[in-house]
Amino acid sequence: MADSQSKSLGFWDYVKRPWLFDRLVRSMAWKPRRGTPDDAQIRKAIRGFLSREPSRRQLEWLQRAGPALLPALLDALRDPAIIRAPKYSDHAVADTPLQTVLDLLQPLAAVEAVEPLSTILRETNGDQREYVALALGSIGAPDCVEPLVKALSDSDAQVRSFAIMGVQYAIKDGHAAEGYLKAVFEPVASLLGDSEYGPADHAPICLLQIDRQRATEMLSGPSHFTRDNDNLLFQLRALNAEEVVLRPDIITGLMQSIRPDATKYPGDAEYAELLILLARAIGDGAAAECRSAMEWGNENVRSGACAGLAIADGVGNARDFVFCRVEQVGESALTESQRAYYVLSILDAEVRNGGFHQYYFNSSGEGAVDAPTLARLVGAEETARVIGRANALFGTDGPPRNRRQRQRRLAAFTPSQDDELDHLNDEYYGLQEKLEAILPFFATQRADEFREPEGGADQL
Repeated sequence: MADSQSKSLGFWDYVKRPWLFDRLVRSMAWKPRRGTPDDAQIRKAIRGFLSREPSRRQLEWLQRAGPALLPALLDALRDPAIIRAPKYSDHAVADTPLQTVLDLLQPLAAVEAVEPLSTILRETNGDQREYVALALGSIGAPDCVEPLVKALSDSDAQVRSFAIMGVQYAIKDGHAAEGYLKAVFEPVASLLGDSEYGPADHAPICLLQIDRQRATEMLSGPSHFTRDNDNLLFQLRALNAEEVVLRPDIITGLMQSIRPDATKYPGDAEYAELLILLARAIGDGAAAECRSAMEWGNENVRSGACAGLAIADGVGNARDFVFCRVEQVGESALTESQRAYYVLSILDAEVRNGGFHQYYFNSSGEGAVDAPTLARLVGAEETARVIGRANALFGTDGPPRNRRQRQRRLAAFTPSQDDELDHLNDEYYGLQEKLEAILPFFATQRADEFREPEGGADQL
């Protein structure tokens, strides 16, 4: 019941009534249900999805059955009541019984599910079709190629996007057969020119995951690696996300072509990605171009230049380095520079995702009281001032490090304090200086603290 209730509550309910959050945490800490369900218990539980959302505890119990779940899940996929059932609640992110069935089915990668999934995809309408396409793609077997190809050419952009994501799931989970990957490469490639954001964004990175060499040759070829490509930005981002190394001459050639338009979107964002690609291709040789771009470029170009400089200086993975170090030795063992990178990375991600209320409510807010000082250390003066004003709403001592105490202080904010915190969100989003650019550049200035020393991690 606690899990179901939590789905109908919004984040603001937890902010203003933290005892609800405490209850949710306690409910998630329940001991797992004992034993493994038999077929009759599985079928009864699935039928129960029609009247009540299953708890996390119940789902874990069902998952314990493994392949024994399959007969009941296949029957559920043929049950009109399950297929047509509405969401569990009116909450925006509430699931449906069919989505719950699909979640249980996915780890099984069952070829037997291809037929009922294809039927649902073909004969139903509505937003559940995208989740069916995801489940179909994640099976990763040659049997699902034909219906998946139809999903990849569906008139609904969400269905096309989720079908691509299904392929990526199959690859990640090790379910993708060689014949399946060969068969879906071209259908996915046909979406490189899709006019909708979702398919255009997912297609290039999926291709690189299917066949890195073939996809690299395609994406760096003359028909795609050109300023005339409307989806060039998506494809450059994919090449960087997969850390592909291209020939320097084709990178610099495209940079020269885009340079006249690099003061406005999307040319500025494309040029930024090209700076990163160049740094990965030639290392230190890209430093001069990156430093020049920091002088003439706008916010997007400077962000790419900073990331390029970090790669050129051997600290392109500074964030991963710092977060791994926290896991290994704890935050208290970090240097001041490393801690600044760590605390401010978390703050920036939280505030940009859900504002200062989310940052202070979550465990990440433990470092809030130190954040203004750390922001000044990295050269983010404007950011430090905004964070300082947000901290001041908690009083002269600032936000408590203890999460429970901080949540209760946050819950006690007056409407005017909540409004001020919302106003500070807008100020933060509008700042000219961006931590996503400042932090990589800061790492280049103190490079020795953001990479493994020659003698190994134990010498840090």
